[in-house]
Parts: sequence; C-alpha cells; structure tokens
Amino acid sequence: MADDQGIHAEPTITTRFSNAYGKRPPILHVKVDGEQIGHWDIEAKAAVLDDPQHQQAAEYLATIESTALAWQVRQEKRRAKKARAAVRNEAAAAEPMRSLQAPVSAPAMTPIVPETLAPNPLWRPASPDPAPALSPVDRGRDLSSNKAGAGVRQTARTKFREAPLANLFKRLTGRSTGGDWSWRQGMRGEREVGRVLDKAIAGRKGWFLLHGITRNVRGTDVDHLLIGPGGIFSINAKFHQGKDVWVGEHVVGVGRTPTKHVVKARAEAKAVRKILHAACPTPHPVTPVVVIAGASNFSRGEKVPGDVVVLPVAEIPDWLNALRESMRPWEVEQLYDVARWERTWITS
Repeated sequence: MADDQGIHAEPTITTRFSNAYGKRPPILHVKVDGEQIGHWDIEAKAAVLDDPQHQQAAEYLATIESTALAWQVRQEKRRAKKARAAVRNEAAAAEPMRSLQAPVSAPAMTPIVPETLAPNPLWRPASPDPAPALSPVDRGRDLSSNKAGAGVRQTARTKFREAPLANLFKRLTGRSTGGDWSWRQGMRGEREVGRVLDKAIAGRKGWFLLHGITRNVRGTDVDHLLIGPGGIFSINAKFHQGKDVWVGEHVVGVGRTPTKHVVKARAEAKAVRKILHAACPTPHPVTPVVVIAGASNFSRGEKVPGDVVVLPVAEIPDWLNALRESMRPWEVEQLYDVARWERTWITS
C-alpha cells in the first residue's frame, strides 16, 4: 500500500432510507460529515452523485457503493433475526398443546428379522437436518478471485484521471511525489509480493492466500492474508525502489527516514484478528508481517521488532520453511472459509 497519503480523521458516514410511501423506487441517501453526496438506487443497484463534477466524484461513488453494501448486510441480518424469533415463538406456542397429549406406550415386542430380510449393512439412522449454511450469495463476493494489486491499480487510475496532464508530466520528469505516484508504487509492491507468496505456497499443503481484502466501508484494505498450518498472517507489501531499508527494534527506516510500517502493521493485524474472531472464534493470533520489495539493500540491526515480522521479498520461502505447525487442518479450512467472503469484512 502507499505510505505518503497522510493521516486524516475518519469521516462520519450516515444513511437515510426513503421510498416516499411506495410512490417512487426506494433509495438510500448517503452523507459524509453531514453533507449529502448522493444516494444508492436500490432497484437499479447503482450509485448516483448529487454533484457528478465534484473533484472527489470517484471517491464518493466508491463510498456510496460500500456504504450501500454494508446497509444491505445489516438489513439481511435483521430479517434473519426476525425469522429466527418467529420460529422460536411458534415453537413456544405449540409446546403447551404437546404437553396436554397423553403419551401412548406401545406394547413391548421382540422384532423378528428373517435371514432373507437382514438389515442392509450400509444403512445408517437418519440424522437431524443440519442448520442451513450461508450460500455464496448470502456472503457476498468470493475474495479468492482477487488479484494482487488490482484494487490499488484501480485507485491509481482514478488518481491519474483527476489530473492527467500534471501526472503525465511528473512521470516524464521522474518526479516521485504526489498525484498517482504513491498508488502506482503500492501497486508494484503488492504485485511482486503477491507473486512470490503465490509461488511459495503452491507446493505446500493446507496453505491459503487472499489478496486485496477491503475490510471496512472506508476502503481500508489488507494487502495479503495468509492462513495455513503455521498460523494467520496479515501481510503489508511495501515498495521502496532502489532504497536502503534497515530494521531496528521499533522501526523500519528507508534511507535516513523512519517509517510507520511497524505501527501500521501491528494495528492492521489487531483489526484483522477482531474481524475474524467475530465471524469464527479462534484462539490463534494474527501475526503482522511487513515485506519489503524493490530495495537495493536490506539490513537488520542487533534488535528487531519482537511481534512484527519484517523481511525482504526474497526471504519469503525461507521464512515459510522455518514456521512451526500451530494450527490443525480443520481450523485452517474453517478460518479460510470465513475469510474468503466479502461480507465477513464489510459489516458496518
């Protein structure tokens, strides 16, 4: 992901449903910090901006779409909760009637089974119907089809279109600040790290990898999520073309400049752990990992972060080889089956 985007206060997003008492198609109004930016046409499944010419039109469209998805998830959860409550109420109402019925005891009989009618050895008693599992439609899009860097690539394109001439001039003159530059660097990092991760786990049994997980309605994403016998890993890809990167006890530096890579990776792993545990309770931690790509030199000090793994992209295979098995196969599969669905992550 890009690192020079700055730190901003999270915007407050509010919604209001309206259908004018059935006189017009239902819509969901969306406001950011109290200002309405547009609405979501529920029947057409399309975002509509109040000001299509606004300088943040692309971001507003993405905000409306993600907010609408979260709103729909909440509606489905409410409907499911009401349906379960109705079933419980019906069962409770029927219970007194069943208690009034006198039990009928059948006379004891010894069953006689002729040899010609011996029980089928393959027969098993019918088990109660299991609770219906959520279908892929209920759980949103399958994230296993995501390509590494695809989300950042789309954002980079949007940023370029905002000022195409200025961005093109920066590319031609080799300027490495502002515009779409940081997003293109983020895309390169995610692609390279994703490619090496995909190759590294290709021959390893029981490992699963997801790329570009959007984990909230603001668009914050997880570059890569790795789940396997060795644990759960939230992986941040960082691209520092031609730079000297060094790792200290509490910080990762690029040249002479300290970064917030360790702090951000730690916070992301904590958020990922909270989301996964809510959907599928697990005692296993999520380990934050920072992978450096593009650097001309990578070095470590005498002390490195104790809770965050920092390594160059070339060391990924050796790092995986050194991991000890800490999760059983069924735990890995269960967590992956939860993590791969979009609505596990975007819930509010």
